[in-house]
Amino acid sequence: MLERIKGLPLAAGLLLAGGLALVGWLGWNEFKPPAPPYQYVLVAEGSVADFPALKLSPEQYPDLIIKKYELRLEASDEPLVALHVAQRSGVSPVLLDWHSDLNEPFINVSADFQETTTLAEAIRKHSVTDSLLLAWWDVSSRLDVLTDRNYPFSEHLSQPLILPAEWNPLRPVIRALETSFWGVNESQTKARAFEKFTQALLADESTGAALLRQITGAREDAFLILDLRDAYKLGSMYPERFAIGFRDFPKSNDIHGIAGRIKEWLNEEGYESYAIQPINKKTVRVYFLADQKSQNTLLAKLLPFTTSDPIQAGVLDLVYQKKHYWVYKLEPKLSTENSKISAQPLVNG
Repeated sequence: MLERIKGLPLAAGLLLAGGLALVGWLGWNEFKPPAPPYQYVLVAEGSVADFPALKLSPEQYPDLIIKKYELRLEASDEPLVALHVAQRSGVSPVLLDWHSDLNEPFINVSADFQETTTLAEAIRKHSVTDSLLLAWWDVSSRLDVLTDRNYPFSEHLSQPLILPAEWNPLRPVIRALETSFWGVNESQTKARAFEKFTQALLADESTGAALLRQITGAREDAFLILDLRDAYKLGSMYPERFAIGFRDFPKSNDIHGIAGRIKEWLNEEGYESYAIQPINKKTVRVYFLADQKSQNTLLAKLLPFTTSDPIQAGVLDLVYQKKHYWVYKLEPKLSTENSKISAQPLVNG
């Protein structure tokens, strides 16, 4: 993936937050295996009613246990990340949200939880119980907690594992920590199935749509859920095949001013394909695609990049769009005539 452009580098942020030198973690030898540079610390646990900020109904989710964790660097009491986890008896924990003040993706790239609960409500309202929904595994796992639909990729797969370059020598021990914490079942069958999904997203429109229909068995009640952040995840997994990068810009009350600065920078860098996503109250993130091959992928065509038109994509019918989620119905046959006959009305929540 392209080098990310940002203000304070992630490594510097980690050093400031933890007061530790990353090089210190690398001073291990064959007689002393390295330890993970961070840990998950449990700070609260209870029922849905004990976490009103999540806005979940205790009546709707009576058996759901919520845990709040903080991700802390070793030898530091200051959290880098705050996160909520949901769990049912005998089931692996599921990440609900991931709040980080760092200025670039770190370990996880998570959507706003309220956006996900809004999507879950729309899914319950506009699909049947047996519906099959394809989405990135982290989105699938959250929706699986919130709705009674079928999500083939709802297990935690820990990919991509997004780390600063300085931590790459520690990737094996970090992956071991993540695998243990999330109760990952390292099934090669699940991994291969998810790989087929990502390969479909990397293919051109017609090929990718056909591959998705193969995954669903050409069911009529099958849907594809995408989020702009999925493009970044895909680029993290396949940097040679999907060239994506980003730059953050400070928000401003002067909308035209910030738009002008973004366009000026894009023109200077020569990027024609881009999409803008608010990150928080202070920052907007501009994702850009660096080559024509990336622009021609199914994923890029179905997301709001400037070189795409998701509403008129053609190969799939857009049936829901709100905030950062885009939901398409997977028609059994790739036929323009059939698509016109069976097209679903656009649902906005």
